Amino acid sequence: MGLFSKLFSKKEKKQKLPKKEQVHFDSVYCRFYYVNNPATGEFGYEGEIERNEDDIDELTVYLDTDSPETLEAGACYERLQDILSGREDIDSELKINIADYFLSKPEFTNQEHTAQELANKMFLIWLGIFRNGEIRLSFDTAGIYAEEISVLQKADGTREITYTDYYHKTYCDKL
Repeated sequence: MGLFSKLFSKKEKKQKLPKKEQVHFDSVYCRFYYVNNPATGEFGYEGEIERNEDDIDELTVYLDTDSPETLEAGACYERLQDILSGREDIDSELKINIADYFLSKPEFTNQEHTAQELANKMFLIWLGIFRNGEIRLSFDTAGIYAEEISVLQKADGTREITYTDYYHKTYCDKL
């Protein structure tokens, strides 16, 4: 009897609950969505800023919240505004520093380009701004035989470059 009652009884309609919208905030650059991962200590917002550069359509930006306990990201957003408005011109200066670094390592370039030519072929693809004052920038490049090139600018102004060669060996060095 149990099987027949399940097959022939009227099924109750389950009431669908409205989807809860993901926490976000809108800016002049894009919409930033809240992400959190307690295992890695990541509490912040991520967004995709559209750009009209040669090969790169979007810049992914991560902003830490002011603290893990809040949803506010005012301090990191203010720093983003400074960077994108040119008040902190770290992008172009860093590209030259990265190019010079790799030109000093002949195994990573074909030595046919100047630092400026290599810098012109670099595109910022990821920018992370953290509550501790650090900034991480990741670049896509042409003319440099390395992958996953990123620079960590610490709060004290020192910089570290991290990259992977084509044999998947990762390097970290002062820039």
